[in-house]
Amino acid sequence: MNYLVIAALAVSAAFVSCSKSVSDEDFGEIQLPKTIVTKGFRDYHRHEYEYDSQNRIIKYLSYFSHGELGPDAVPSTVKRFTYIEDDFVKVVVERSNSSTSTVEISKNGNRVTATRKYIGGFSDGEIYFTAITNLNNNGYPTKRESAFVPGAFGANSSEVETYQFRNGNLMRHSIVRSNGPNTDDRFTYNNKKSPFFYCETPMWITLNLFMYHYISKNNHTGYKYEYNTAGLPVKRTIKYANGEEYLTEYIYK
Repeated sequence: MNYLVIAALAVSAAFVSCSKSVSDEDFGEIQLPKTIVTKGFRDYHRHEYEYDSQNRIIKYLSYFSHGELGPDAVPSTVKRFTYIEDDFVKVVVERSNSSTSTVEISKNGNRVTATRKYIGGFSDGEIYFTAITNLNNNGYPTKRESAFVPGAFGANSSEVETYQFRNGNLMRHSIVRSNGPNTDDRFTYNNKKSPFFYCETPMWITLNLFMYHYISKNNHTGYKYEYNTAGLPVKRTIKYANGEEYLTEYIYK
């Protein structure tokens, strides 16, 4: 993953849905995550979300610290979504430790194009990163090719990603990197609703923001979950062999 471009995912391996239409067969009231907090042995992550009237994400804030966050904590990453058309969105990405950039993502049939531009400074408006994603006829991504443009920082870095889906869940995600290392991850799921089950931000948008935890409709196995009356998880815990335990809590709107 290009960590120089996108902040690292703090809610790793959750792989929850943010791209499906709610059908008449879905039960329970529609709820959307407002705040997600993960506490570990050393780390503390908090994610906050705002939505439009169509249940699409319009603002995302990510906080990280090695202890409890105070009331004046500054987010490490802020993403603001503007939906121009059904097949075109702009996302402004503000990071506390680097320059601001804008991501333009457009969809034409089964082909999605994403570009990143600098905002402000000497390189204002210059494109420094591009990605092309291919979708299958069901709208699921099958392949994504990304690279920095010549002359940009990290220009020698490129990636080819492949995806395999089954029953609305990402089962396999492989990455071949020009500079290595390559990865090949496989996942399994339970049959319960993921936290973002009712979120309507299209998958081709969140995928191009490296927000992989919004892709699948069910919850990743290997964790212990507690659910609310709507069938959505409110707590997720995992304990590793070294004794470290991580607790994730979901607060809905």
